[in-house]
Amino acid sequence: MRRRFAGAVVLAVCAALTACAGDKEISVGEARPEARKVGIAWKPRQAVNPAQWPNACDLVSSKEIKAILPQGKLGQPWSQRVVVEPSDSVGPGGTGRAANGQCTYMVELSHRSGKAMYRVNQLSIRIEGVGDPALVTKFFARTKKNEQSPEEDNGVDIPGTDACFVHDTSKLEPRSVVCRRGPLMFTVSTGTWNVDTVVTQTRIIPAVIQTVAAKV
Repeated sequence: MRRRFAGAVVLAVCAALTACAGDKEISVGEARPEARKVGIAWKPRQAVNPAQWPNACDLVSSKEIKAILPQGKLGQPWSQRVVVEPSDSVGPGGTGRAANGQCTYMVELSHRSGKAMYRVNQLSIRIEGVGDPALVTKFFARTKKNEQSPEEDNGVDIPGTDACFVHDTSKLEPRSVVCRRGPLMFTVSTGTWNVDTVVTQTRIIPAVIQTVAAKV
């Protein structure tokens, strides 16, 4: 059965519009994508070479993250290189290096312990592939199939995307979601995250994904 992130019921341990960091309530806002697009040029039956991928940090701005986590104190985002091997390529021409293929934000939120190690949370946006949407669709389906057992469907419905699935998770704590939107396939992950898991799954990750999808 497919799961829905958007509109899911948050457990009673937190209020409907808050996440919990220890005993602290953290407000979670709605996605507010800026009115801009990240231009992606692609050719039929080809992948976009990683050297021509958009900068992942252009997919979500600090202002947009603040809309989702208004109480968060953000550090400067940093870009990371993504290397695409032939087996991980969307299609012809899609092998190489993207100098800015992943963007990571550190988000500091209040925590009852007062310790920095519990206040700082990691949020990453990683580009997985760019190209002809038909090739991206096939690559997404192949990747999703490899990430689930035959008897399960780890797909999730998130408004604004063409399709998404939960990646690299345990049943208790899914923290990484892969999505596609037109010529772009990307992953949003939370890494170390000390906010209530249920709200992270149902509110924070989907809001970031909707913000990215709105740029395509």
